[in-house]
Amino acid sequence: MEGSFRFNDKLDAYVIEPASKGYDYVTPAFVQRRVSNFFSNLKGPANVINSLLQLKPDVAY
Repeated sequence: MEGSFRFNDKLDAYVIEPASKGYDYVTPAFVQRRVSNFFSNLKGPANVINSLLQLKPDVAY
């Protein structure tokens, strides 16, 4: 196994996964939805610019 893969695998197993499970346990569903919507909204301007650059103005909302 490559060193960086091993590091990432251990980081995921011992840090990221427990943190995400803890977040799911302590955070109410409506708060999780709002956080998810917030980050989705941040992608909006980049999606519009991308669509316009691809000459797809009908997709740019």
